[in-house]
Amino acid sequence: MAPQSSHYYYEVYKVKYKLALQDPEETETRHHTVLFIATDANGDGCIHEVVGDIVTGMAYQTRRDSQPESSPSFHDKEFLGLVAKTRYPGEVNRVCMALPPPHAQKRFNPTAARYEAFKPGYDGGVSFYARGEGRPKYFKCTEWVENRAIPALFEAGVLE
Repeated sequence: MAPQSSHYYYEVYKVKYKLALQDPEETETRHHTVLFIATDANGDGCIHEVVGDIVTGMAYQTRRDSQPESSPSFHDKEFLGLVAKTRYPGEVNRVCMALPPPHAQKRFNPTAARYEAFKPGYDGGVSFYARGEGRPKYFKCTEWVENRAIPALFEAGVLE
């Protein structure tokens, strides 16, 4: 980015942090994935993320944070584009708050005596998958950032 651009834009990144504990049902290593907007000259800024879990569901939140690389759990940072200072934080929050966060995807199965993926029922009830039955992948923070937030921010013209 050209130096004069910093007067008008903030840099936007996709950042991944290592998890303290991996989900034993996952076959691949997962990371906590967030949007990071560098608002300060020293690289500090704001995180936009969904927090919670797949038992109770997640919610969108934003918070101030230091530059991602200073965190012991930092894994990766990818430049996505720029957001105009005149559109931040209002437009970023407007777009992100309109996106459904990941919902509850696991419940306690008393028959199996453990938490398992479930299928939502028509009447608000749930049923559990049978042994060997195909299950969709869990939709967590990474999927929310990559499949919902980033495309929506570009589509709205907020992320350039």
